[in-house]
Amino acid sequence: GIREPSRRRSHSQAERAPLRARADRNQQRAIDASATYDCSFIWGPPGTGKTWTIAAIVEAALAAHETILITSHTNVAVDNAILDIIEAPLAKEYLETGRIVRYGVPRLPQLHEDDRISVRGIAAARKPELQKRLQRLEAERRHLRRARRDKTRAARSSSAPRHRLSEIDQRFSSITQELAKIYEALREPEDEILGQAVVIGTTFSKLSVSEALAERRFDLVVVDEASMAWVPQVML
Repeated sequence: GIREPSRRRSHSQAERAPLRARADRNQQRAIDASATYDCSFIWGPPGTGKTWTIAAIVEAALAAHETILITSHTNVAVDNAILDIIEAPLAKEYLETGRIVRYGVPRLPQLHEDDRISVRGIAAARKPELQKRLQRLEAERRHLRRARRDKTRAARSSSAPRHRLSEIDQRFSSITQELAKIYEALREPEDEILGQAVVIGTTFSKLSVSEALAERRFDLVVVDEASMAWVPQVML
């Protein structure tokens, strides 16, 4: 016969999550399935609210005091999920206390510029002098990256001298080395933040190389755009 699935958490806990009350019938079924089954799937064409449903599922897990990992094969997919999650009513307290975090390099500017959610941003904020230096160097590196791209295009289309491009490359390399030292100095506080976080969003690739997350276990793992992932990535 068919064995009844063990219930991961009660539906009454999920019902305390405000987003569930705004969900349609199919979205509520998906939210409840995440509380019922060890593994559940959400499928739907673009624009049907899958990412919003992920946020509602995560909020229901927060209501049950669970820890959550959100992962995918691209930074943009993780960013979009996190953006919806931090808008959930129950997420506010966790966000303000640094317990909803984005680990890695966000691609969407809304997250890239939000030091409340970036693990590196939170860690740097604990060391104000280092934070100022980090922000200055990262801003200069972005400027140099654009300048190098523009100069490379100009050099290809004309016989202009390349000495200016060489100067940009040298400064870019110097800044990259300086940033590497800062990133190393932030490793310990970053690991501490990851250990205390309740919701972590990161990519498969970042997850696979993180020593801090290697032994971490979560009550709920959400894989966005799972059909695009390789099986070994999901099994990690």
